[in-house]
Amino acid sequence: MPFNNIPDELISKIFKDLEEDFKEIRQSKEYLKNTLSLAQINKQCRRVALTLTHRDLWSTILLHWPKEIVNLYLERSRISDTPDIFVSFDTRQLGTRNRKLKHEYVAHFFEQEMKNIAHLELDIHSQQSSQVVADAICHTHAPRLQFFAVHLGQGIQNITTLFGSNAPLLRAARIHGSMQLRLPLFESLRELQYRVDGQNLKELIETLKGMQKLEKLALIGTRETVALAPEPTEITILPACTWFNIDDMESHLAEYALAHISFPQLESLRVSERLVQLPDMTFSMSLFSVLPTLATEGEPLSFELHHGRVVISMAGYRFESDWRNVAAADSTNFIATIGTALSAPVQLLNLQPHKIIIRNTISQRSRPPNEPLSLTRQDLSRVLDLMLPAYPSVEVLEMSVGITGVVGAIHHHPDHLPNLKTIRVVRRPDQGNVSDAEAQLFQRIAQGRGVQVEHEQL
Repeated sequence: MPFNNIPDELISKIFKDLEEDFKEIRQSKEYLKNTLSLAQINKQCRRVALTLTHRDLWSTILLHWPKEIVNLYLERSRISDTPDIFVSFDTRQLGTRNRKLKHEYVAHFFEQEMKNIAHLELDIHSQQSSQVVADAICHTHAPRLQFFAVHLGQGIQNITTLFGSNAPLLRAARIHGSMQLRLPLFESLRELQYRVDGQNLKELIETLKGMQKLEKLALIGTRETVALAPEPTEITILPACTWFNIDDMESHLAEYALAHISFPQLESLRVSERLVQLPDMTFSMSLFSVLPTLATEGEPLSFELHHGRVVISMAGYRFESDWRNVAAADSTNFIATIGTALSAPVQLLNLQPHKIIIRNTISQRSRPPNEPLSLTRQDLSRVLDLMLPAYPSVEVLEMSVGITGVVGAIHHHPDHLPNLKTIRVVRRPDQGNVSDAEAQLFQRIAQGRGVQVEHEQL
């Protein structure tokens, strides 16, 4: 069939498929090139591309495009009675030439078109910020906005609020801003990702009281150590929130957040903290605030032991504590904290697991002097002596790597997993076969404790 004889319906179907592909490259140079070309193939393709059916082709606008192109896409997107648009602005893309005029144009665009923006992404860097753009973002109402993402470079202090506190349809927000930015009360929010430290955490917790529709909450830490804010007078309850994530946050701040936000319907909790040593030389670990918030049967219960971090996970829950940047002269309190943490699922949740999974990668024999804290083989033995007696109900132990240290501890201490019946070794082909030392150890524990050893390859 000659190209000019292809029915409009078939061209439209092809364009629809292309629209889905183009969504993956919205932020790239190829997006503009590809969408423009669809209306330039021939008159028929142009007619089809400019129909209401394919309005989405023209509803994405990147503000570093030439002004004429921006206006062209605006015009084409207005074919609909509800001209929602997707807008992205990255100050790095504007260049340095005529920067003041470009920023004034961007500010004017926001003032005129914010009423139609449904999806807005901002990336504003320290060396390319401007007051006129900041004012437009702070004060222009966003009546149709549904998704908002912003990353503010370090040092930007002139964006202190958003949209004149008026974005009634906003459902999802990802805000990685400066600590001067104060989150307005957006009651419609369902999903929120927010960067916090000790300066703004208390205020955020208070603001969350008005976000009763929130279903997903993620708090992102900073790399700056700051004093903790005074405690709120009341706990914030998020009745609809089923998913909570803490990422890269100092442990005392994570503990503070968990102690002051309640999640009655929580189904998934993930915490990734950086361990902090307190002035009294003890260690703050948010795990002890985390576990009481869980409603879980606790299986499968899994532990990962690494030289610089520990991971505890079970159904709907993952906790990770990282101490690779902690310097401490005395490791006694540190070892006690890790051992207590690994036994906490039993102590705090009263779990009686039938099976546990241990993945151990600790191999170094000694800790280098003047280096951050790390677990050594000797430390592993002390940690296991604190952990394993807490799990008398365990009958199945599953492992993959680092077997000798764990199995050796069980073999030499009858009170370590006293009801153990099976050790299951699960390995991928690239992890190799059982070593001679492991085989000898398995033989001794089978004879001494009557434990059956099973091997499984993934």
